[in-house]
Amino acid sequence: MAGTDVVIKYGGRRVSADDVADRLAIRKEDLLDAIRAVGVAEPSGIDLFYREWSCGMLPVAVRPCTSMSLYRLYEWWARSRKGYIQTETMLLKSLPDNLEKSRRWVRLGIHKRTRMVVQPAGWIHEQGRPLADQLGEQEAAFLRELEAVT
Repeated sequence: MAGTDVVIKYGGRRVSADDVADRLAIRKEDLLDAIRAVGVAEPSGIDLFYREWSCGMLPVAVRPCTSMSLYRLYEWWARSRKGYIQTETMLLKSLPDNLEKSRRWVRLGIHKRTRMVVQPAGWIHEQGRPLADQLGEQEAAFLRELEAVT
């Protein structure tokens, strides 16, 4: 298949572009143009936020942090672009493959709490030190960077 070819699947089986165009009462060329345009569209919203954060384009480094802190960064980013702000749930549902989320113990000051943590895929903590302490240090560093811009 060439780079501009399109495969249309419905219900797990392939269907022809002619059949789809006929059902939608549009020209086949218009259907294929629309499908190709969607396939090459630039990311926007949450996807663009994650791309910019992952590429180091935001003033806060990619590091383990709580979902609440990540959401605060996302809110700042969306407000600075005068964009629509999605919910924290949507932010976490749209997590890209290079980030992972899990519920972990995090030491926040003198208290240890469970929090939803977002971290780079493959992030490895230091052996011989409690994970909760390391996540707390990463969270504190994230918040310092975030406070500097908000």
